[in-house]
Amino acid sequence: MHCSTCGNTFSDQHTFCPEDGTKLVSTNSESKEPPNQKQCHSCDSSQDALNRFCEHCGASFQPASPSSSVRKAALSSTKAFQKESIKKGGIDGLKIAAPAFVAMIIMAAIIHNSVSNYFLGEFDILSMTEFRLTDFLMYLHSVQVTMTIPGEFLGAQTFQTGVVHGLILMALIFTLTGFIFGKRTITLTAKDKLKLALSSGVVYGLMMAISALIARRTMAIEEFYTTVKVSLSFSMFQAFSVSFITMTLFSFIGLLLSSSKGRSGEELHDLLPNGKSIYFGARAFLITSFTTLVIYTIYMYNTDMMQELAIFETGTLAFILSLQVAAYLIPLIHLQMIELQVPDMLLSAYGKETLWLFSASDHPFFLNLEIGGMSTFVLAGLLIPVILFVWTGIILRQTYGETFIKPLLIASGTYTVFSLLLAFFLRISVSLDGFHASMSVTFILSALATFAFSSVVMYVTAWFRS
Repeated sequence: MHCSTCGNTFSDQHTFCPEDGTKLVSTNSESKEPPNQKQCHSCDSSQDALNRFCEHCGASFQPASPSSSVRKAALSSTKAFQKESIKKGGIDGLKIAAPAFVAMIIMAAIIHNSVSNYFLGEFDILSMTEFRLTDFLMYLHSVQVTMTIPGEFLGAQTFQTGVVHGLILMALIFTLTGFIFGKRTITLTAKDKLKLALSSGVVYGLMMAISALIARRTMAIEEFYTTVKVSLSFSMFQAFSVSFITMTLFSFIGLLLSSSKGRSGEELHDLLPNGKSIYFGARAFLITSFTTLVIYTIYMYNTDMMQELAIFETGTLAFILSLQVAAYLIPLIHLQMIELQVPDMLLSAYGKETLWLFSASDHPFFLNLEIGGMSTFVLAGLLIPVILFVWTGIILRQTYGETFIKPLLIASGTYTVFSLLLAFFLRISVSLDGFHASMSVTFILSALATFAFSSVVMYVTAWFRS
């Protein structure tokens, strides 16, 4: 449908123009007047299209203001069209979020059966706390849990365990669902893909928030011949926010990857200013993290300590621990700092300590693990991000020429944002009355270190390429 007043074209669902209220005409209908003439609405005479007034009767050719009824009809048509668009976006978001949610439940069930039933059962923890599938679903999303024990016992406790394998599962599943949907719907523009990723993130976030609400419960634990009622709750806000961010980000990556070969970076460039530099920064971080995780996980899993645990627990827990330790080495090779805080009553030799790549040889337990020589191995891992920064600097110089500085900073910023997302999933904290232990990556200092490190290496490489 075409508006003769403003010249815009709208869908066939519109009857009146949403901009000025003029009644729309079909674009297929042919005009009876020559292209350089128009017809007077007062005397029906034809004349030059440039005339502002009719040369026969003096009527003005300026469009009259539409009546209130015409405006109301146009507004109603626009609202109906907007409601239909929102409804369609929600349905499409559900088509991505629902299978991803089911896949995460299946992954939680697999981990629940392979890890808990044997290892935790040996310590009779299952019978005490009644671990459920929803608990492991929250665990994979790093959602904070609050346990309250009334009376003279431990009181309120909060736990947050950042697990990198949960992030990996979410990234793979969300990217895959976005990729499959994008392949089945090939007519999506880059803007449509962004809207679709946002709607799927909202839907998935609501699913997780509802799951966190359902997972809340009160259970009875028998201890010292006394029955204690313990309440267990999960943060709905954190369940929604973490799920929304990860689902939106990785489903959008999957939708971009569904494009024809070589179009992913171009689509992002068409959608966002300097989109190609964002694409380069994200790609460099994903390659760095994946390569580091594979190398360090294989190394850690084959150490004597992990092999003994693998024999004791059939290997599942040993692999998960190896992967988790490997994830903590990623911040170190980016010159980031890890803060370890353990109460004096448990580990008085350490207390609160900040660690980084060039720390002394007597590292806490997660760095040496009684295998020796870890410092040299971690130091060698520094070459992985350096190689990726050099490669990205060359690409930026070839793509942007002499104006590579601003895209370089954007690529470094993108790399830093991804590293902070990983840092969130590495955070482990336990808090209760008189007791606090935590292991986390310092956000501000780590962001500055990663940004400066990546920017300098990329700039030096690009400068030499010139």
